[in-house]
This record gives sequence, structure tokens and C-alpha cells, in this order.
Amino acid sequence: MKGVRFAPSPTGRFHIGNLRTAWIASRIGHLLAEPLIVRVEDIDSARSRTEFKTLQIADLKRVGVIADELVIQSDRYPRHLELFNRARNDGLIYPCDCSRKDVLEALAGLRSAPHGREAEYSGRCRTRLRGDMHPSETLAWRWRSKLEADGRFDVIVARTNPDGSQFTPGYHWACAIDDADGDYRILVRAWDLEAADFTQRQIREWVRPDIRTDVFHTSLVVKDDGSRLEKRTKGVTLDELAATGVAAQSLVSLFERSFPFDVRLLNELIKSKGEIEKTISLNALLGR
Repeated sequence: MKGVRFAPSPTGRFHIGNLRTAWIASRIGHLLAEPLIVRVEDIDSARSRTEFKTLQIADLKRVGVIADELVIQSDRYPRHLELFNRARNDGLIYPCDCSRKDVLEALAGLRSAPHGREAEYSGRCRTRLRGDMHPSETLAWRWRSKLEADGRFDVIVARTNPDGSQFTPGYHWACAIDDADGDYRILVRAWDLEAADFTQRQIREWVRPDIRTDVFHTSLVVKDDGSRLEKRTKGVTLDELAATGVAAQSLVSLFERSFPFDVRLLNELIKSKGEIEKTISLNALLGR
């Protein structure tokens, strides 16, 4: 295992929360003497833009975050397809023709699982025959979760045309495969993606049964009303903050104040899967 992985999507300019997570990933790498791997997750072709990738990398440099290795996720499409075909042949994934409306209506009648995790699917297509399905435009493929046999945690990992052509990998599929192949020591993401590891860990362990990757979750930076920041939120990019007097170097000082951990304390946090506080308000981070 080697490296600390941070994986942004080039769908807009970074906001302060994205930058803090990236900075923490870089700091963890420094504390553990591990390289920083930045993986650009650009498989969402409808929203990803080359200009955003360029701007994001430039913004990282402005806060002192320099990747030791840069990976472009779309370059790994052949690997995603290879393992999709293997999983389909092995029965680890199955086709689903349920619409989003079908799923939401079915979920409304489901009770939460005993462990409190919210269901993501009704399980309707888990045992259906392919011949009984009538997808209109695309066919979803779901991972057979190991936790519940009723399919309530079977998330979508890919889409194809009804005839099985035009494979498009989903977030969970591409991310888990790339993380497994990378054999990284630590994956860094914010607490809002905690649930993502539920499925991704199963996929990683299928690809690499010997894998022992840790996931470190950073505090999610939110507005004072508790709502989350988004890339389209105003006033939270580097340029917008600079216009209010918060320069990039000042921002780094604020990050350092909010994450003052040495190696010993960091190892304790890794065991707890991340920062103790799952959210931090924008004004608290900025010291206002």
C-alpha cells in the first residue's frame, strides 16, 4: 500500500470545503511520508469540463497542494469495462429497468433496516429474468450487496443500452476499482460521502481480496444554517474569498488552525475513520 488519495470531480471551481479536504489529504501524506495522488474523476461526461480540471489543479497549487501523481479516471475506462463484464458473468451485478419514480415509490413503503441504514432500492429486479424487463433507453446494473439479501442496498454501478452495449461506469464502480488497483494506504473524502464506502469497500475487496485501505473523512464545511456548500455556492471559491480579503495563504493558516494534528493523533483519528466533528460552519472555519 502506498499513497494518500484525493479525488475531485471537474464539474466546477473548488469551494473552501473542497480545498480544505485536499489540503488535509496533502497534510496526511506529509505526516505519514506518503505521496499524494490526485485522481480527476471525469467519467460524468455531461458535467465534467477540461477547463475546470485546469482551474482546480491551479487552485490546489495556490494552497500548497501539489500532486505527486495525477490520475485521469476516464483513461481507465477499459479496466472498468473489463471488470464489469467479469462481474456480470459471475452474477455479482444484475440488470434493473426500474425508473427513478418506481424506486422512490417502492422505497416509501420500506422500513429501515435494523442497523439504521436507509434503503436505496426495493430489490424488485434482483430475481427477475432479463426477458421480463422492458427498459426504454438505458438499463441500470446493480451490485448485489452482501449485507441484505432483499436488495435494499443494491446500488447502481453502471448503465448500458438495453442490448448491453454503450457501457457507462457509475461513480461507485469506477471509484472502487481505481482505489483497489491503486492499493492506496488512505482515501480522503468528506463525511458526506461516508455511505459511499459501504458498497465501494465490497467492490474493492472483490477486486483485491487482500486490500486493507483506510478511509479518512474530513469535516464537511457547511453554511451557518447547516446547508451544504456546492460548487455553485457564491462567495466560497479562492477568487471570491480573496475579494473579501481572505488570501490563499491566509486560508492555509485557517486550515492549519482547524487541523492541528501530529502523527500520533492522526493515527487515532484514522482508527475513528476521520475527524471527530462531522461538520464545521463556514464562519467558524473563517474565524468570523
